[in-house]
Amino acid sequence: MKNNNWETEILPQADYYKKVLLDGCLIKKHDVEMCDLRYFYRRKYDPNPHRPRIQIYKKNRGGKEILEQYHNFDDAFSRFSSFFKKD
Repeated sequence: MKNNNWETEILPQADYYKKVLLDGCLIKKHDVEMCDLRYFYRRKYDPNPHRPRIQIYKKNRGGKEILEQYHNFDDAFSRFSSFFKKD
């Protein structure tokens, strides 16, 4: 994702990423992806279909993968941004 969009200047980064996720888009930065699974598949017996299921996927070159799922956007974003604290 490039930072030359006007939305990144107006909104804080967490709010901008939340808006992108709510539009059904996939966020990818380096080897980490974040998406809201509600837009990609539906469960047949989901008791609360409007509850967000945000998935974070990190692929490492060593063969180890990280796959986590969150129901709270703030927790998911803090974990997503923790992968890039070195940047």
